[in-house]
Amino acid sequence: MAAGITYAQTAKKAAPAAKTATAKTETEVIDLTSVEIPSKMTVPKGVKAVVGKYDNSIQGPGNFEISIETAEMTIAEQRTKTEKDDMTKFVKYLAQDANGFMYTAKIMGRDVCHFEYILNVGGKSFRLYDKRVSPLTEEQVKPMYEAAKSAK
Repeated sequence: MAAGITYAQTAKKAAPAAKTATAKTETEVIDLTSVEIPSKMTVPKGVKAVVGKYDNSIQGPGNFEISIETAEMTIAEQRTKTEKDDMTKFVKYLAQDANGFMYTAKIMGRDVCHFEYILNVGGKSFRLYDKRVSPLTEEQVKPMYEAAKSAK
């Protein structure tokens, strides 16, 4: 080595770490009054409350779509229904709290992930759940479940 230059000064700088899927997603707060819920929700950037012709939802990029309907049962009743559903073979809970849960199931031999959440606000109860049009993974469902839990 040349005089006065240390090994540390000659070593190459490490490449910056690659961004990972676990990196914090940028979020924003949206108002849900347009979909008849007197609440706000923290969602990934780009997600919007959508008034549909026949139903309302919360939609965003990729497979992010939360269906909204008036809740006709408690979360305990929804858990029982989920566990006993003949079409969707319940496997296990991935997360649970007082108002909701995220779970895995098997449908026609395929592993899928879903969530259910009961939002009680403004004297009304709403059922929030993932739109069940395509098989979803835990990574796809978790942001929807977290968004549902953020509604106040």
